[in-house]
Amino acid sequence: MRRFVTLLFVLPLLTVVFATNADAANLTLEWDSPTDASTVGHVILYGTTSGAYALKVDVGRATTASISGLSDGVRYCFAVLAYNSGGTLSERSSEVCGSTPPAPSAPVVTAPPPP
Repeated sequence: MRRFVTLLFVLPLLTVVFATNADAANLTLEWDSPTDASTVGHVILYGTTSGAYALKVDVGRATTASISGLSDGVRYCFAVLAYNSGGTLSERSSEVCGSTPPAPSAPVVTAPPPP
């Protein structure tokens, strides 16, 4: 069974929506790009510590991105930046944090009593 947790945050210049899928450690981010014509791409920053982003992904002009390879049961924080053709970055969006679902519990196997 699939379960989604959806959060909506209004950010300066960007709107970030993300959903976590309970049967995989993947997360999808969606945002509205700034409306000025100089924006040519976006960078997603993320990590397990609020305000300290160990990883980044350049997603170009896309306004949606799937982040895979996340660990089960771990809290991640995300922010998005826009950039222009000269590589100048916008201010960081507000941060959104959430936890991936925990891994499923191991099944319990019991043997029937001997006859």
